[in-house]
Amino acid sequence: SEIDGNADRQERQALVSMLGSSQAFDSFLLREACCAVARDLESAIARQAADARSLEEALCEVGRVVDGATSRSDAEEFKRDLVSLGIAISKASGGGAFGGGDRMSRAEAQALCFMASILGVEEIAAEPDQARSTACLPPREV
Repeated sequence: SEIDGNADRQERQALVSMLGSSQAFDSFLLREACCAVARDLESAIARQAADARSLEEALCEVGRVVDGATSRSDAEEFKRDLVSLGIAISKASGGGAFGGGDRMSRAEAQALCFMASILGVEEIAAEPDQARSTACLPPREV
């Protein structure tokens, strides 16, 4: 939830809510990861805060692990759902006066596009404005 380096209370609440409703994700692997994090959220936040890796290094490792441990389609599904989770959390706060306007900052959109690019989720990686304008990724092609 700190994709732009600045998670606020609403984004943390959205993370907790999303972890609790992990069945909304297509990816079994992401659902399992959400359940594991939800069981001990404070420890997960502390581990993330203490992690000296850059966002790029951490995401590259996630990609390598998922690619090596699952089928190609399962890995792609996990990565898409992970980016969708980031988009949903980023849209949990922000906006203009009285909650109007863009709910996702330009910095968040750029960071999410960077995340999508590293993970190979190309439909979001190329265009920050698409990340800002959609609550989830376009449907997957079958």
